[in-house]
Amino acid sequence: SMGTRFAMYESAMQIASKLEEATHITLTNDEAPKPWASSIAILGGAGRIGSKLIEDLCKQFQTVIAIDPRYLEERQELLHGSTVIYTKRGERLKGTRLVLVLTARGDDILPMVDHFEPGTVIADDTHPCMKRPTREMLQKQGVDVWKTVVTSDEYGMYPRMPNFRNDNIPGCLLEALVLNAKGDHVLESPEKFFEEAKTCGYKTLLIRHPDDS
Repeated sequence: SMGTRFAMYESAMQIASKLEEATHITLTNDEAPKPWASSIAILGGAGRIGSKLIEDLCKQFQTVIAIDPRYLEERQELLHGSTVIYTKRGERLKGTRLVLVLTARGDDILPMVDHFEPGTVIADDTHPCMKRPTREMLQKQGVDVWKTVVTSDEYGMYPRMPNFRNDNIPGCLLEALVLNAKGDHVLESPEKFFEEAKTCGYKTLLIRHPDDS
C-alpha cells in the first residue's frame, strides 16, 4: 500500500496548498498549527489502502472525512490530534473542498455526485478510473477532476499501461520499485518510504485524464 499512500498523500498536499493560495487563508488549531486546508474526504476510506491513508492525512488535516458504504453507522474519533469522521453519508462531502477517490472503480462515486460542492477538487486514483461521462457530470457542477500519477525523469514503460502515459507509474507499482532500489528498511514507516521515494527521484503529478479513459 505504500506507493499509493505516497501518491495520494502528495496529491492531497498539492491540492491543499493550491486551495490555500486561492483563499489566502492559513488554518490552524489551538494546539499545533497545520499549514494546509482544514479538511479532506476519502471515498473508499474503509478499504485496505484508504484505512491506512487516514492516519497519514491526520498528521496534516484537522478533519478527515472517511466515506464508505461499508461503515454501518456514523462515528467519530480523535487520531493524531485530528477528528476522523467515519460515515456512508454522501452529504458529508459538503464539509470539504478536497476529495481523494480510492473506490474499487472510479464510477463507484456516481451515487455521490450530487453531493459535491462547486469548487471541490478531486484526485482520482481508481483503476479503472472515472469514465468520461462521470467526469463531465462533475465538471458541470464546478468540480475540478484530476488523475493522480507518479513519475520519474528516468522512467518509461513500453508498451504503456491502459489510461496511462509512458512516463506514468501507478502508485501500486511504486512500492516494488523503491524497495528494489533501497532495500527492506524503506518499509519501516510511511515517513521513511515517502522520503526514500523522493530520494529515488519519484514525484506525484496531477494530470488530466487521458482521452482513452
